[in-house]
Amino acid sequence: MANFKNLKDDALTRQGLKETFLATIKEFGCRAENEQNPAIKQKLLEAATFMKMKLQHTYFVRSDGVEIFNKLKEAAAANPKGSCCIDSNLEPISSARAFYLAEKYMFQYNRALLWHDLGRIHDLGPNGSGTGKSHPVESEILANEIYKRESIKDDLTVLIIRNHGYSSNIQTITECRKRPEFLELTDEEQEACIILSLMVRDADKLGNWKTFVKQGINRAVENNIKDKILLCTVAPNYYEYTQVMAGKTIDYSKYMNFTGVQLAHIMWYSDFALAPTKEAALGGGYIEGMIIYMNEVAQDDVCRSIFDTVTDTVVILSDYKLFLTRIYRIFQELQSRGWIAETAVFDTMAHITALHNRLDKPNFEKPRVYTNGLKRYVKNY
Repeated sequence: MANFKNLKDDALTRQGLKETFLATIKEFGCRAENEQNPAIKQKLLEAATFMKMKLQHTYFVRSDGVEIFNKLKEAAAANPKGSCCIDSNLEPISSARAFYLAEKYMFQYNRALLWHDLGRIHDLGPNGSGTGKSHPVESEILANEIYKRESIKDDLTVLIIRNHGYSSNIQTITECRKRPEFLELTDEEQEACIILSLMVRDADKLGNWKTFVKQGINRAVENNIKDKILLCTVAPNYYEYTQVMAGKTIDYSKYMNFTGVQLAHIMWYSDFALAPTKEAALGGGYIEGMIIYMNEVAQDDVCRSIFDTVTDTVVILSDYKLFLTRIYRIFQELQSRGWIAETAVFDTMAHITALHNRLDKPNFEKPRVYTNGLKRYVKNY
């Protein structure tokens, strides 16, 4: 039986990453080195870091894709006739059949995991500014260019790469079936295209969760997400809270602070296609990790707001207590749905005590949560 350890050394797959991400990172670095304007130089360095982050995300996705594959293998052994789907909008697919296709077309699956975000190199222009281009479409174009140069025809992999960019599992399947390239595939290849597209799409979401937990979010990015006047507000608003408790997605235009940003990402679980993905997410401790990170950022924001006297301290602390109350209930709800380990605990009193202890010390206002772009870390004073 083939395994991922062998497949990851595929020369063409490595070359695809080298001539896209690595070449782009080097190009931004060289431009920054030769740039005399400090502002432009910084923007180019940030662009290089952004591309490094996207390359790291690619490997996160591949790692989670392997874990989904392994969980699917376990499901096929334990209950071969049982459906591996958790999206009720999808037609049932037996675990045994899904694993058979994933194993047989593992090579295409592996390459799609590693190439799914090639188009991210076109997110930024030569000066580091955003282009507004669709990275799934750009990824398809770049993959086709590589294959054309090598005189290779691999519509299956290219379709899987493109399919990770649709807004729902059903749209993914519907749009895929319209493609002329899909109709040229054999019946088995069409079936494999659907299941592997769902697996890559799920892995992409897990990779983003891992980004929150492992990489963290840059403060500059966070400040672009929310207005500084909202730094004193950390509790999820009523809309966000009720959406999570009802198991529904959050409209990105309606969140009010960084807590809302993370809750919106957590609610991606409602769009997962496969049960093995849930098992992989639980094993990785991703949602629990995101909630822990959420609280760390909330405490940073609370301390900065108190120090800056943005509003009355009593109001700020009351908002933090509301944050803890609602996040505690969300934690319990997600735990009851099997997304957080049964043994995990969200201790509100411990968090309140930690915050008050911090407020009694010098430099309490300085953020504890940092990221160098590739790794999250906590700095104590």
